[in-house]
Amino acid sequence: MKGVFSFKHYNRNFFSKHCLKSYSLYFRQKPSIQLKPKNVLVQEQKTPPSYSPIVYEDDKEIVYENHPIHESIEITDRDFRESRKNEELKFKISGLESQVAIIDVYPGQKIKSETDKVVYQTSGIEMNTITGGFMSSFKRLFTGSTLFMSEYYYKFTKGFGRVAFAENFPSKIIPIRFSDYNGAIICQKGAFLCGTSEIEIDLEFTKNFKTGIFGGDYTLQKLKGTGTCLIHAGGSIIQRRLRVKEKIKVSNGLIVCFETSVTYEKEFIKNVKNIIGQGSIVCATLTGPGDVFLQTMHFEDLVNEIVDNINTGSTVERSEVSKDENDKLIKLLEDQKNEKEKQAKFALEAQEKKEKELKEAELKKKKENDVKVMESIAKNEEAEKILAKEKEIREHTEKIEQKEMKQEELKENKENKESKENKESTDNKENTDNKEVKDKENEKK
Repeated sequence: MKGVFSFKHYNRNFFSKHCLKSYSLYFRQKPSIQLKPKNVLVQEQKTPPSYSPIVYEDDKEIVYENHPIHESIEITDRDFRESRKNEELKFKISGLESQVAIIDVYPGQKIKSETDKVVYQTSGIEMNTITGGFMSSFKRLFTGSTLFMSEYYYKFTKGFGRVAFAENFPSKIIPIRFSDYNGAIICQKGAFLCGTSEIEIDLEFTKNFKTGIFGGDYTLQKLKGTGTCLIHAGGSIIQRRLRVKEKIKVSNGLIVCFETSVTYEKEFIKNVKNIIGQGSIVCATLTGPGDVFLQTMHFEDLVNEIVDNINTGSTVERSEVSKDENDKLIKLLEDQKNEKEKQAKFALEAQEKKEKELKEAELKKKKENDVKVMESIAKNEEAEKILAKEKEIREHTEKIEQKEMKQEELKENKENKESKENKESTDNKENTDNKEVKDKENEKK
């Protein structure tokens, strides 16, 4: 009916006339709110938005007023807990403080990892120990990795296998997808855990070598390639997206990885008081734009803290820990270091021996190939000589045959001529005889 009140009509007209105007006016002044699902990590935009005013600007640095609300990676972040739908590496990360990466390996797929990082592997999974060449293994040593790498594959054509990887100490695992970072990312020393077979581990040097003397690192680990890799870190993980020329200062050992677009430098801390408060002479500075992953606990710092507490003795456990036990622990740590050095030396010697053996085998193969080539050349020369002789014989026989043919033709021609002459002579005689006969008959008549 015409007089009946229509709620839909009223609601639509009211919203279009009044609410849209107030909505647009309100959000012109304030930043636009983007609702995201709970499992997705909220990240800051790479370019500085218009609603983020600049406090200070310089040729080297820009200071922004606003900062991201949510930085830490939570357990509910699905993008950091399992693989995407169309991703080549199918993984799932489980655990809280000490995490495990469980990877499904399909036929034709290869997974590369550091040695001694496997928790378990199912039947059908095979392992190969690879080096990747002397130079690549030598570079991996400087980046905190090992000389040898382990490669896992599934040997059957149906189904799939499963491998689990974890670090030897409590750590978190971060998936790095190279498609999101232009095919390369720079990490701390020894950060690589596992990944696809296309990944390469390379060296990355710091710009300022002076800082390495006072506690900084000369080298970093650069991972490049395609696919996905998993790296490990300690404590809580923080992901921060730096804007253009935005700087952050990070304590030593707390950088996990960062994009290649981010500039990494080591700076000396000014003022003696600040050095005492910071606990070190040097700190790291990262300048955007790009993503940065940070950690709250570095394993070496944790070990050093434990060793220092064992040596000095805490206020609670001084009476319980004796000097002999401290000495034993120190000796154990020293023995472990010596064993690692011996293993590294042994691995280098084994690598050198293998390279020498390979070179000798290559030389032997070259010599054998040269001998075979010479023999084949000699055989070819003999064959050519035999062929040349056969050609000469054939040519000689052909000439003889041609001469015989010519002689036969001459004989036939002579016989033909003689036969023709005989025929002509006989014909002439017959003609003369006929004429004589005719003449006699005429005379008789």
